[in-house]
Amino acid sequence: MRPMLALLALAMLTGCATPQPPVSPSLSEDRAAMLRDRFLDQDDVPMVAAHRGCWKNAPENSVQAIRDCIALGIDIVEIDVRRSRDGHLVVIHDVRVDRTTNGTGKVSDLTLGDLRALRLRTGKGGHDATLTDERIPTLAEAIAAAKGAILVNIDAKPELVPIPSPESGSSASGCSLPELVPIPYTIPLCSMNVAISPGSTLCGRT
Repeated sequence: MRPMLALLALAMLTGCATPQPPVSPSLSEDRAAMLRDRFLDQDDVPMVAAHRGCWKNAPENSVQAIRDCIALGIDIVEIDVRRSRDGHLVVIHDVRVDRTTNGTGKVSDLTLGDLRALRLRTGKGGHDATLTDERIPTLAEAIAAAKGAILVNIDAKPELVPIPSPESGSSASGCSLPELVPIPYTIPLCSMNVAISPGSTLCGRT
């Protein structure tokens, strides 16, 4: 098993969104099965992962960055997840929004509405980076963009832990989580160790 930092979500089967470029359901299912088999294989064949998405022509951690990875045939996209002030899971790396958006302040101090009003900057951001029409995605939107086409490595930031254990079968929101499957890892710094199985839905406020 390949060691992975944080949380690996197997966003596998067709459903929530149409990957870019568009593919038929049968092709999407075939790719999902192929990626899952490669990840679970023990032969240590390398898989290609893109850190914070493919941000050469799109903002990091954006839906477009995920779609660009799919178009390039990347195996795994890594994204960062934080929680907004009102409890929503959003995809952004920094504690603050300043570097990657036209806003200012901590993610944890802003509501989902506040965060969605901001525009993402191109590439790795910074005040000199061009503003785009891309917005900070929710985790659900990111998973929807990836579903059926690419594996998702979720770097869950400290405010998201602890999370419910797979044995408990429940989350803070009280919804059942039978689809959570533990994945062994070997890196001590990992704080999360859960896979979302193919075809599952996300519980809680995503």
